[in-house]
Amino acid sequence: MPENRGLSRVQHVVGGVGVTPPEGSVVACDVGEKRIATGRCYREEAGVSDRVDLQLAAALEMLDRLRAADRDGSSDFAFIDAGKENQLYDYERTRQLLYPGGLMVIDITLWLGGVAEVTRQDPGTCAVRALNQHVHTDSRVHLGLLPVADGPTLERKV
Repeated sequence: MPENRGLSRVQHVVGGVGVTPPEGSVVACDVGEKRIATGRCYREEAGVSDRVDLQLAAALEMLDRLRAADRDGSSDFAFIDAGKENQLYDYERTRQLLYPGGLMVIDITLWLGGVAEVTRQDPGTCAVRALNQHVHTDSRVHLGLLPVADGPTLERKV
């Protein structure tokens, strides 16, 4: 497995505030103007505004723009916390943006325990189940699940 080269380029798929590596940059998106404005205040206060490209866009739109800009294999870390119905598509596009050895965190993969309740068949729960099944069998990543809160899934690209 390739060594981790440290954080320098981060994709934050939805999130108005974001996490900024000390010597790198972040590309993030959100569809909420209010969250973006709130995050802007914190970034300015922390002195990292120049290293954060926060786009008012849906996750798939931002990810497609990054791929069109030939950014495949360029990111060290990605955090996915977007709408659950498109999460499988977000995962696939984000995985392509990671370099081998890059880390991806997918938030809320236990869905408050809803993924284990067979009677729950709403679109969000079904989408999270489909994503979990997909990543469980994906040989392109090494997988881990933190059984805390809503269960973030950790993946390292092979």
